[in-house]
Amino acid sequence: MTEPEDHAEVRLVAHCRRCHGWLLSTKSVAAGIGRPARRESVPTSRRRPR
Repeated sequence: MTEPEDHAEVRLVAHCRRCHGWLLSTKSVAAGIGRPARRESVPTSRRRPR
């Protein structure tokens, strides 16, 4: 009988350089800034309407 393969999932996380919250998505980790902090840094005239 073969042994079941036990693979642990490894994820890279980092702290946001502005709000120090956890960054989980690959885009956020690469940019070094989370969505809430990025949203606050975008001028209101450039924001996309909801």
